Amino acid sequence: MALKDVSLEINPGEFCFITGPTGAGKTTLLKLIFRMEKASQGQIVVLGMNLGRLPQKDLHRLRRRAGFVFQDFRLIPDRSVYYNVALPLVVTGPPRSQVRDRVLHVLGLVGLADYADYRPPMLSGGQQQRVAFARAVVGEPELLLADEPTGNLDPGATDRLVGLIRKHHSRGGTVLLATHDLALIRRVGGRVIALKAGRLVGDQNYRAAER
Repeated sequence: MALKDVSLEINPGEFCFITGPTGAGKTTLLKLIFRMEKASQGQIVVLGMNLGRLPQKDLHRLRRRAGFVFQDFRLIPDRSVYYNVALPLVVTGPPRSQVRDRVLHVLGLVGLADYADYRPPMLSGGQQQRVAFARAVVGEPELLLADEPTGNLDPGATDRLVGLIRKHHSRGGTVLLATHDLALIRRVGGRVIALKAGRLVGDQNYRAAER
């Protein structure tokens, strides 16, 4: 879905939902912010970088500071869970001992410490989603983009994953979470950016529902 006349500013440390019906442009917006797609008009500035002027060879500057939880996981099926989660760190080059410590720590946070040697096809959809989340946050990104991260999870697993995302946010990270789950938005509250047919149709703050 092409986006048209979408203009917005996300402040550092914000937690924002992006919502709208299927085909509204939620995934497209996240991909533009992550420079998986390039805008044909206008400009996108992320973490101080003008993405329209950022050469392909310098994309690592953005990817070191931003993480993406993909709706379809995008895990490497013939490599271990450990390898999949470690990959962003291998690219940025910290010492191997630091990589191992960080990967095992994050796998513990998502409840998959015992699955490090498994391969993704051996896991359930919900477990693969947690691996995808672990990979996105293993480098402690300043910006976390999540595309329907709870779509394959039951209510209990949804609450646990959202809790982890909120914990990442509480440490100072900026979060953009695309979802069509209005019940989730009502429970959590925060800034809600609404899209419809590629256009921005709402931008409001909502209080979390009373429990």
